[in-house]
Amino acid sequence: MIRIRQAWKNKLLLAASAMCMLAGGFYTGLGIYTAWYPSELPLVRDNTARERENDRKEEQNSLLADAMQYINIESVIYFQNPDDKGTIRLANDSRNRFCIKGSILSDRDGSVLYESDGIDPGFYIDSVYLNTKLEPGVYPCTVLIQFYQTEDDRYIGETARKAVVIIER
Repeated sequence: MIRIRQAWKNKLLLAASAMCMLAGGFYTGLGIYTAWYPSELPLVRDNTARERENDRKEEQNSLLADAMQYINIESVIYFQNPDDKGTIRLANDSRNRFCIKGSILSDRDGSVLYESDGIDPGFYIDSVYLNTKLEPGVYPCTVLIQFYQTEDDRYIGETARKAVVIIER
């Protein structure tokens, strides 16, 4: 009697495991089917998000293009000697609606020769000291100008201009 019950339990367990395997195979097959034939809905959402991101970038680029016309900086930054101030004349016109930060980067090694604090609209920096001591000579540089919202200092974008740093003696 005990053997019959044990055999019956074994058959029942075998049947239950076979049904679980069949059900698992069926649901796995459904997963393959949905992976093979994906819904169009994620693609529509993806395109909409991409279009919104592109619209946002276009608007930001338009704002930057407008703001760039209100920035002035010397193309030749002249120092009489490495320890003196050089004339940079980095100006943020009062018609600009963004705060700016300016940096002078060496084209030779990418080092930061000067970095300003925020310059609000209507203000300017006339002359600066360099962060690093350079030997007399001519140094091709890039002036990186970063734009920030005046209300919350949120980063908007950046632009770059070529300049030359000249150190006389």
